[in-house]
Amino acid sequence: EAAKNIELEMNNVNKNLESGQNEVLILRKKIEALESELKETQATSMVDHLTKTLNRRSFEIELKKVEARYIRNREDYAIVFFDIDFFKKVNDTYGHDAGDIILKTFASLITKLTRDTDIVARYGGEEFIAILNYKHPTELHRYIERIKTVVTKNKFVYQQNKIEITFSAGVQIRSNNSNAAQTVSNADKLLYQAKDTGRNKIVFWDKKEM
Repeated sequence: EAAKNIELEMNNVNKNLESGQNEVLILRKKIEALESELKETQATSMVDHLTKTLNRRSFEIELKKVEARYIRNREDYAIVFFDIDFFKKVNDTYGHDAGDIILKTFASLITKLTRDTDIVARYGGEEFIAILNYKHPTELHRYIERIKTVVTKNKFVYQQNKIEITFSAGVQIRSNNSNAAQTVSNADKLLYQAKDTGRNKIVFWDKKEM
């Protein structure tokens, strides 16, 4: 009788263990699904939905990393502010769908002409911002010149319309400033200087223009 009771108890224990293992497996699958969903949500929240570039929040995160590297290794970097000229006129003339096409195309162009090791983000509206690592200032001039050449020599297409687009930009280097925030602020000021003095212009930290 005792042996039978022990055997019965062992069978119950084994059933409970099997049931527990199944519950653990189900729970593990739920956790894995939630983790995957969380990663996807986080990735989506880091990207601007229209242009597929990083958004402003992501830019600020990346800027902190670049600034930390600058403080640690003195690896200089530049901030470039881009602004599409007369963008409101595009929306008013051709509609917001055309404006969206312009934004997506401009963002794609900048991204393709920017190294993978650098950062491109949509800062807001028709403004984009880039963080560029460099060793010599001529690299920055060549980078801007390439973008300006492609933009000015081509037309943006929306339906049957070929739309001419220009942009203004301000370029500031970190070593000229006391911190990252000041570098961004001064790049923004150079951008507005370019816009206030005629647009279709790039103003550099040393007051040179292109």
